[in-house]
Amino acid sequence: MLFVIVVYLLVNIAYINVIGIGKLATVENAINLISEKLFGQIGKVLISLGIIISIVGTLNGFALTGIRIPYAMATNQRFIANNVFSKLHPRFATPVNSSILVYILSLLYIFTRSFNRLTDLAMFSTWIFYVLFFTGIFIKRKREGKNKEGYNTFLYPITPLVAIFSGLYVLVNNIFSNPTDSIFSVLITLLGLPVYFLFVKKKIKK
Repeated sequence: MLFVIVVYLLVNIAYINVIGIGKLATVENAINLISEKLFGQIGKVLISLGIIISIVGTLNGFALTGIRIPYAMATNQRFIANNVFSKLHPRFATPVNSSILVYILSLLYIFTRSFNRLTDLAMFSTWIFYVLFFTGIFIKRKREGKNKEGYNTFLYPITPLVAIFSGLYVLVNNIFSNPTDSIFSVLITLLGLPVYFLFVKKKIKK
């Protein structure tokens, strides 16, 4: 984890030193500009190929795991049209209907026409749940005691407090710098509420 953090910091330092923080804020594909300045056209092509390989690897991982999230929810009766999305392909035993749903949603997101906007939308809602998760540590420890397995935290309560305030800083900063996408991200997340109350909560009560 520390190694990954150091690598990310060094990469960002390289970005700032090569093209400057002002231009970095306005360039959508900074890595191409930086690699060309540092290594020339051949270096730019090689780094681009490396990025493509990384993206393909990520897509492969998501294709194997992401499509199974609606399937798992459906098999546990926690989704809409559970009978449809819990079905497996008769030959390959893959969640084909769940796959189609995820691919349709992915195509809809493509119409945003910006990779940066997609990541902004996803990360804003993700940080909301990060903050909720870190806050949940305090609630769980208060209810179940500090020695419960899975809720012991190094340097408690400093570590979760730092995480909470860091997450809030990211959220507030994003709200002021990009309010439209922040609101849009929250609205997309809130779409899960009617699904929960209309299809899931009733079944849990039963």
